[in-house]
Amino acid sequence: MADLLSKSDRFGHRYNGKNHSQYALSIRKYTSGAKRPLNRAEQSQLICMLQNFTPTRSWNWRSLTTTLHSFTSAGVFTPYKPMHERVQLTQAALLSTLLDAIIFNCNQKPEARNIDARGIANLLWAMAKLVDNGQKQTPEFKEAMAALLTHVNLQK
Repeated sequence: MADLLSKSDRFGHRYNGKNHSQYALSIRKYTSGAKRPLNRAEQSQLICMLQNFTPTRSWNWRSLTTTLHSFTSAGVFTPYKPMHERVQLTQAALLSTLLDAIIFNCNQKPEARNIDARGIANLLWAMAKLVDNGQKQTPEFKEAMAALLTHVNLQK
């Protein structure tokens, strides 16, 4: 994770998030192999590493899609009861930055961000799964959903 963060810092606003999305995908592959989402202990260990995991608006569409879909599939955002406050705060911050980047990208011209139907479908699935897992529908969550639904109509 430290290598990913240093690469992100080194490239700054030009960093596209590709390696971070590959990291998220490896977490999803782990949970797929185990045939279960992350348990509370695994989630707590992972959250420590994800405290500085910061998607930015400059991430490309594929990286954003892969990251949110993979983290949701793996259970990174699954709210366990009871849960440590630091885990909740890190989950909320990570989800908030992902949603912010998605909203930003959806508001750009589609051809400029390579927004495609498959990516939109994956994000809508991930957001529906978040709600199924108990995610509150915050104003930011609703805004991201509305921005995605606009692109569904454009893809028709």
